[in-house]
Order: sequence, then structure tokens, then C-alpha cells
Amino acid sequence: MRPTSRMLVAFILSMVIALSISTDYVYARRDIPDDNLEIPVLFIGEKTAGSGFFYDNDKFHYFITARHVLFEDTSTTLEKIPEDLQIPDHLLYRVAYEKNKKQLIFRGVMSSHEKDELIKSASNNEPFRDAIEQLYKNSQRLKLKNNKATLLSYRYDAKTEINEIELEIVKLFNDGKIKYHPSIDVALIKIGTTVISGEKRSLDISAGAIKKKSAGITAIGTGSIKLYKDVLVGNTVYAFGYPVSVTNNPLLDVRAPLIRKGIVAGKNDKIKTIILDCPLHPGNSGGLVLEVEKVLPGGSEEYRAIGLVTNSIPFRKERKNREH
Repeated sequence: MRPTSRMLVAFILSMVIALSISTDYVYARRDIPDDNLEIPVLFIGEKTAGSGFFYDNDKFHYFITARHVLFEDTSTTLEKIPEDLQIPDHLLYRVAYEKNKKQLIFRGVMSSHEKDELIKSASNNEPFRDAIEQLYKNSQRLKLKNNKATLLSYRYDAKTEINEIELEIVKLFNDGKIKYHPSIDVALIKIGTTVISGEKRSLDISAGAIKKKSAGITAIGTGSIKLYKDVLVGNTVYAFGYPVSVTNNPLLDVRAPLIRKGIVAGKNDKIKTIILDCPLHPGNSGGLVLEVEKVLPGGSEEYRAIGLVTNSIPFRKERKNREH
């Protein structure tokens, strides 16, 4: 006998009733642990804003973000890019040209070897050679974007509990408490020294950093970090950050970060870059990315920090004709 739609509905309802009778309590489980929702830190400078997170190695406490959140990219004027320019693959992500502004941009600190490689890529073009020489000189000491800034983070379960630290960026930089990687888009600020007494941890703040409010800072530790070689393509990721480009929308709480979900789409072994398929916006730069890993047996999950957001890859609007 073929079941009628009424019989099917009755069967489904009976299952639901049976389940509700046999189960006293139903506990909802969040996909990601609650304390991880307190990881994002908002960086608000005089001119720029971005995201980041706190890291504690049991000795020192750091704020980590993308280098371009703290420092200007090196740029110089160039009327046009040489037609015969062939930039080496490993430098493609660090060299950009803004056609409208007629600016050649280099991200990070240019080494003498990189300078020679770029000059060689269009050695017959004198304006380009001169521009590279100028970029090389400019990049030896990157310029700070802000003199002062504020770090904000919130307890997830109570937005009224705020961590607020004011930063004297110039003093911290002059005291050697701000470091950046010359080629990778990452930088850190030494916020203070970690003091451990029994099971209690506290923060002895650095000169140049002023703790205005404290609600208990959530930081990741060394044990929560995963090496590049161990990152698994296809695994779920969560990206944390403050999309300052969209916070003028009244539907959003400007105090709260957004958590974006995606996957590890691929890896570039040449430059040790992890590619995510994940929705992001300007302002997410510097935000922490966690990978979710299934651990067998039992299928339990582990969450590991695998990097931070540094760049987005837009779709190409123009496509050159190629033979296939």
C-alpha cells in the first residue's frame, strides 16, 4: 500500500512526539567554543582601523595584526608600467601599480636582491629603474600610519565588559616594542610582560601602553598554533575581525566583531600563503583565522590558529585573450 500524505505527516509527528518524550533536556552546542568568540581585537588609529588578536607565550603579551594596519606601503610616482615588464612570481603579491594615481607600490621592505630582480625585469626602461631605486630607499624604514591608537576587545557574554588599551605608537616603536616582518604582511606590538603566580595570570603593561579598562583579556597561546605544513586543504575555517567598512549600517553593532566561516581553499608553497574561500571585508585585515580539525578516533574537534587575514583576491574584470 502506498502511504498517503496524511499518513506521512502522522508518521513524522509521531516520531517528533516520541523523541520529545524520550529526551528530558536538549542542549544546544555551538560550532565553535564560547571563549574563542572573545579573540578579536579592534585597532582604532587616528587615520586607520583594523583587526588583530592577543598572543601570550607565557613570557610576553603581544598584539598581532597585519603589517599594513600599522605601516604605510612604500610608493613612488611612475607614469606607466613598461610593456615588457615581467615581475618574478615570488614578488607579484608585493608589487602593485595604481593606474589612476600613477603610483608604483611595494609592500614591505625591499632587499637589495629584490631590487636587482625588479630592475632586471625591465632593464631597458630608465623611469622604471629609477622608480625601483626610489622604492628601495623608501622601504628601508617603513612609516607609521598613526601616532596613537586604541585596542578594544569585549567579553562575548557581556558587551559592557570592555578591555581598552591606549597605545603611544611612536614611543612603542622607538623603544623597539613594535616589530614587523620585511616580506610577510605581519607585525606585532609588545603590550607587556606576563606575570604568572600559581594559577593566576596578570599583565605588567609596557611603557607606552595604558590599560584604561580591563575585563579579562583572552589571548591565544603557543599550544594553539598550527604550522603551515600541517594546515589541511578543505578543512573548515573561522575568520575573526571588525569589518569597519560596513559598520555604518544601523543593523550592525559597531562594538561587536563578525565571525566569517569558510574553508582552506588551497596553499601556495612558494610564498607560504594559505588561500581561504571565505567572505571578508576591508577592516578584517589582521584578524585571526582558526582551522577546525577532526581528531580521530571519536571525531572530537580541535581549533588551531593558522594565520591572519592580510589580503583579498578580487575577481578579474578584464580577461586577456589566450589560446586554449
